[in-house]
Amino acid sequence: NDLYTTAEIQPGNSGGPAVSCATGGVIGLNTYITMSLAGKELDYFGVCPIDHALYYFPQIRWYPRNKQMQGQGHLELAAMLLTQGNLRSAGIELWRALKSERDMLPAQRARLYYQLALYYSRRGDPDTSAKMVKRCLDIDEFHAEALINTALGHSNAKRPGDAIAAIDKLIKKEPDFWWPRYHRALIYRAAGRKKDALADIDEAVRRGGGFDPVLHRLQGLVHIDGGDLEKAYVSFKNALKADPADFAAQLSIADYYVRKKNTSAAIMEYARCLKAHPEEPQVFESYGRFLKGQKGKQRQALGYMSNAAIITLNRGGTPSFDLLKNICVLAHSQPGEAPTLLAGGKLIHQHWPKSNHWAHYYLGKYWAIHAIMIRDCDVKVGEKVVGRVRRAERFE
Repeated sequence: NDLYTTAEIQPGNSGGPAVSCATGGVIGLNTYITMSLAGKELDYFGVCPIDHALYYFPQIRWYPRNKQMQGQGHLELAAMLLTQGNLRSAGIELWRALKSERDMLPAQRARLYYQLALYYSRRGDPDTSAKMVKRCLDIDEFHAEALINTALGHSNAKRPGDAIAAIDKLIKKEPDFWWPRYHRALIYRAAGRKKDALADIDEAVRRGGGFDPVLHRLQGLVHIDGGDLEKAYVSFKNALKADPADFAAQLSIADYYVRKKNTSAAIMEYARCLKAHPEEPQVFESYGRFLKGQKGKQRQALGYMSNAAIITLNRGGTPSFDLLKNICVLAHSQPGEAPTLLAGGKLIHQHWPKSNHWAHYYLGKYWAIHAIMIRDCDVKVGEKVVGRVRRAERFE
């Protein structure tokens, strides 16, 4: 992970570019470190390869030249990185923006805390996320995204009355916009109020002019809830007309064929979607779920779901708990997939600490495959028990 050079790097040059004499391009970042070893000060200098630096800190591509980035710039960059699913780099930028909070306007501070709420939510920490939303609303009580987040939180907690009250507050402030009605339709749908959901989403489509595929997709899902598959199909087609690159609409059409028990048409639709969107983890995950329900296709399903997790991790994101759990279930059912089972269990343990009991369960399945048993053993000094340790032992 280092490039070595005969050029001596001084402390003030650390962080600067290392330029190739052959091409004139930047090949790395200069590094100078002073460390203590056995009471002596040792100096180390070298070059961190640029590919290595950009892998861990992709945000440096967007830093301004010849001037220091301000808090608002860090906030904008964090929002972009969150959209890309790069939580590690987004967290760094949000921390830097937080250091400049005092210099921000109230609207910027509200946005900062909302972005922090999104960050913690995607890290699997809903409690801290809720605190950040509250801080946002303390600064700006009509912050649209925070109000919607609060409403959806109430909805997930089975409090539809509180959820609708939060959305109604937003509708009174913005009566002519479609998106508050879109989110109220989501809440009505979650509460099982199909007629109210359909009325709201139809009104949202009318007010939105039909240009946003999200509206048509939700309209299609509400029609599916009501059992009207043909109207749902028309809505999904309208979503594709609004945005031909909308892979979620393509996946919804594939699901329509699955519901119609037209397996060949569903497979063709999934194939088109995979060809058009080879870097979208949701496409791989959806096709994997479809294959999981097909006889004799479990190993293929495992491959597609594993690809979804790998793409998400390569982007710096966190695979969903449901995806990792499905990977573990499929890996345990397939001979020769013990390494995948181990990887899935470790990822649950690493990214979803509140679900560690599932990580232990699947890791236990892996150990059982390899005839390994974890035992609590006494630690003795003479005849006295001074503690207990866990040991891995192979059994017959």
